[in-house]
Amino acid sequence: MRKLIILALLICPLALLAQKSALKKPAPKKAEGPELSIISMTIEHNGQQTTINNKQFETWGGTSMPNGMGSALLLNYGASNSKKNNDSFSWMFTIPKAEKGTYNIGEKAGDNGPATQLQFMSSAFPNIPMFLCKSGSITIEDCPLRGGFIKGNFSVTLSGGVTSDGTLDESVYQLSGNFSILRQ
Repeated sequence: MRKLIILALLICPLALLAQKSALKKPAPKKAEGPELSIISMTIEHNGQQTTINNKQFETWGGTSMPNGMGSALLLNYGASNSKKNNDSFSWMFTIPKAEKGTYNIGEKAGDNGPATQLQFMSSAFPNIPMFLCKSGSITIEDCPLRGGFIKGNFSVTLSGGVTSDGTLDESVYQLSGNFSILRQ
């Protein structure tokens, strides 16, 4: 009987440990790939500022890909909500060379490849389907090989372009920010 009690005292803690480890919740899925990309930007218009960053959204991601001939890259980032509201934005910057440097809007890398350009839209400005980029630049501070993160900042002047009601919006908007985007 004594041996049975000792055996029970030894087995009970082991059984409790086994049960406790079986009830543990699985670790949350770690973000990987494009979800690790980040962006933060501010739009200034008529003395008001609108800040947009990936943490304001339920889903987000950014990546880069070759664009045309040469070493041109398309950097793109998008984010959206589907549960709390329908907010979203899309940001696409073309740079003529996949290397560190400052690139001005409209600048080409020789005769081949696309010019530096930006396409931007945001639900924060519902009357403007797509902003028109007038001038500005993007600075690439780090441009590693595939699998690394392209890091940099940008500052551009935009106009509203053609609004959703068909009128031309020549208002000036200043867009600036920084990013870290996965290179693929």
